[in-house]
Amino acid sequence: MTSCRPPSPSALPLPSARLLHATVVPAVLRPGQAASFDDMLEFPTEIVELYSNDEQVYKPPRPTTTRSKPAAPRRGKPRPDHFLALQLSHSPEIQAAMASIQASLTQHTPALHRALVDPASAHMTLMVMHLGTEALMEQATAAMDSLPDALKRLELLQPLVVTLQGLKTFNDKVLFLESVAEGQAGEQLHGLAAAVQSHFHENGCKSADQRPFAPHVTVAKLSKMAGFKRRGTQHVSQIPQEAYKEHVDITAGSVQVQEVQLCRMQGRRDGKYYHVHQHIPLA
Repeated sequence: MTSCRPPSPSALPLPSARLLHATVVPAVLRPGQAASFDDMLEFPTEIVELYSNDEQVYKPPRPTTTRSKPAAPRRGKPRPDHFLALQLSHSPEIQAAMASIQASLTQHTPALHRALVDPASAHMTLMVMHLGTEALMEQATAAMDSLPDALKRLELLQPLVVTLQGLKTFNDKVLFLESVAEGQAGEQLHGLAAAVQSHFHENGCKSADQRPFAPHVTVAKLSKMAGFKRRGTQHVSQIPQEAYKEHVDITAGSVQVQEVQLCRMQGRRDGKYYHVHQHIPLA
């Protein structure tokens, strides 16, 4: 008498790999392509690993618990971490002017307090760089060591006076005090910036910003507000002109620049200037 019991699961033949390929995963795999383990999580049937030679291996269903994949490495240009600067924060007039402007900004738009630049960090940037390796840092240090001779040959190793007057913006995203150096003072400032940049390029240190030199001192910038978009926080897409209109023609005074500095961007404490890795006197 023939038994009516159903055959055991192990005795059942698995469907052919070609059939699975044609009916189960036509939108996932191409003909002859093996399925990855992550691809198989989308299969509506038991997980079956497919091979181009039609071999098939039964795999038990994967537990439903999912694991987050590690974030893909960030690609693109490395972010700058050091910069060459002319320090201006030793001028009480400049710090006072910045504080006065910032008070008006926050009175008009309170959310702008996160965009303010610490007056104690006031400076003029000559060049920004990525020095993320020991070799790059050694190149920058060597360039600083030889910079005085390079400036002396160009008759640029001499006292420099910077005058700041008036407010302007970069696309209403960055508010800054403008340098109004004209005549010989303007030529000296722009000549110094060009000479420093050229010297560092010749010594293997590339600039991370290809924009032309625009002498200014930043008072506020919206990029500092990134990451602070919280519920109930006022959204600010630009710095409103009404917030600083009474300071448009402000005179922040003149200051003598004493040195060229190689500074580190990170690690600055509130009320303090940047960490100066190296400096050379201009007088």
